[in-house]
Amino acid sequence: MEQIRVIGLSKSFGVRQVFNKVSFEIKHGERVGLVGPNGAGKSTLMKCLLGIEEYDEGQVVKDSATTIGYLQQDINLGDDSLAIEIQKAFADVQYWEQQLQEVSAKLETNPHDESLLKQLARIQD
Repeated sequence: MEQIRVIGLSKSFGVRQVFNKVSFEIKHGERVGLVGPNGAGKSTLMKCLLGIEEYDEGQVVKDSATTIGYLQQDINLGDDSLAIEIQKAFADVQYWEQQLQEVSAKLETNPHDESLLKQLARIQD
């Protein structure tokens, strides 16, 4: 099952077309990197996936449980450091890592506890 599906996505700034009819799927467990020269549309595509930037046509379909971590390249940190901004961007990952550690520790002493096994299954899903 895909977590993110992009169907025929197009984006222009005035007469400059950034991308045209882009389609792809990212399935559960896959990791993706965007690589290309400056101005190729990598950040614009990410902003479209996040709903920060409107696209001209197409569709972005995300699984309801899907989250996307994104750190802007032109970020205004204010009083925060880059390390703090990165921690904010990955707060959900850190939360689930903590949950996994807590349940794993409890399972060491109660390896057959059904409620803990169900919790572990939800965390890993």
